[in-house]
Amino acid sequence: MPLEDVLENLRAGGVEVLYSSDLVKPWMRVERAPRAVEPRAFLAEILAPHGITVNAVAPGTTATAQPGLDEDGFREAAENAKDGCPVSQALKNNVELSVTARVA
Repeated sequence: MPLEDVLENLRAGGVEVLYSSDLVKPWMRVERAPRAVEPRAFLAEILAPHGITVNAVAPGTTATAQPGLDEDGFREAAENAKDGCPVSQALKNNVELSVTARVA
């Protein structure tokens, strides 16, 4: 199953997941069913084969990052994700949007 579909299914199920299409490519797939049940462990298991890590961003929210990405690169990726997100675009004139990005 495409990785992006799995991430979107998690979102639909109420798991807050932030990611960028610059990071999650259409060709990435989940090849085997994860054993983990807890959302963060589940994410870590499906992302690890692609060299992507999971970071807690805020209570109940996680973000994905490429290994070796420094704080400036992570901040830039977070801003780009916010600016390119269809939901953010729909809300931006009605709701104040902000991103606080840091590498843990």
